[in-house]
Parts: sequence; C-alpha cells; structure tokens
Amino acid sequence: MLKISAFVIDAKLLFREGLRSVLEQYQYQVVGEAESVEAMLRGETAATDAELVIFDLPTTVEDINGYVTGLRSCFVAAKLVVLAGTGGAERVKNALATGIDGYLLKDTSPDEFFDSLAQVMGGHVVRPSVSEPEVAVGEQASECAVCYEELDVESRCELDRNDPTKDNRDVALGLCRELGHFDAVRTCRRHRWYDLLAAIQENRNDALALPSHS
Repeated sequence: MLKISAFVIDAKLLFREGLRSVLEQYQYQVVGEAESVEAMLRGETAATDAELVIFDLPTTVEDINGYVTGLRSCFVAAKLVVLAGTGGAERVKNALATGIDGYLLKDTSPDEFFDSLAQVMGGHVVRPSVSEPEVAVGEQASECAVCYEELDVESRCELDRNDPTKDNRDVALGLCRELGHFDAVRTCRRHRWYDLLAAIQENRNDALALPSHS
C-alpha cells in the first residue's frame, strides 16, 4: 500500500519526532519537517511535494491568514491541518476561514486523530469536536476569550456573576429582551441582577417580575 506523504511543522523537536513515529505506524510517510513556517520562508528548510501538512498554530500568531498564506506558498497542493494545543471557538473559526482543511487538538485520541486525517484526505473539512477556551499567553485559564455571544445563557450568567466590571442590571435586562421576556422588569435594584439572571437560567417566567422600587 502506498503511503501518504506528510510534512510536520512544530517548534518542539521532541513532538515532531513523536508525531513522525506515530504517523509512520499507519499509512503515512513523513518526508520532511520544520520548526516553523517562518523558517521555511527563510529557506532554512526546503518544501517538498507532501500531500499533507500538519502544523502547529502558536498562540503568538495573530495574523492567522498571513501565516496560512505563507504556508500555502510552500505547499501549493497539500492538505493543511492544524494540530494545536488550544482551540478557542473564535480561533478555530478564523483558522478555518483561511481555507485550511482541518483543525485538531494535540490531546485528541489516536483513533479520532487518524479518523480525522482520513476525512481530510477524502476531501472533508474537520474541526475539534469540543473547542477549548482561548488562553492568552501569561493569562490565567479562567480569563478565556471565547466570544461572549457564542455562549449559551447559562455560561453567560456564570461569567457575568463573577465579573465585577459588568453592569449586571443591563446584562440581565438584555438577556430578558433576547429571550423574549418582554414583560419582565424594566428596571430593578442594582443588587437584584443575580436573582434575575438565575430566573432566566431556570426559565422561571413567574419569577421574572422583580421589584422596581429602589
């Protein structure tokens, strides 16, 4: 059986060697590797006619489109698959918008990993089954950058309860409007926002009419 030629790009040598070992146990043959797209553009590593390129997308990369464009200039016809440590919803969306063929996480199980690669080689676009919150360099994991509008009501309630900078009265009333609770409170005491959000979360329509007096 002919093996699919693959090229691996990752800053960590040990990871590249490990991925090479895993890939070559299956129907892939690693024909080259590099530590970064920048290294390839500088000519430090020669491109090949690989059919598949598996590359990391470092969190330090802000211009994802430019990064992928540089990669595509080295591998015109190859399938491009991100294998990254993080997969925030917005980052995955932006990466896939550049025309890559897949976005996978490094903690993906071997079965899911190879099944995803097979889908890519079959012409499908794959993405993480579960996206992680985006974590910026130097920040705590709790300070995620997942788009607020993409969260469900329960998640937004939880974030808003723990964010002292929020005008939570306005947040609560905004959620009322979004969910169609047009007869809910028009105004409420600033310290009653938690009760209002809890009522929304539990879909308790009878509990939405909070006192309007101060």
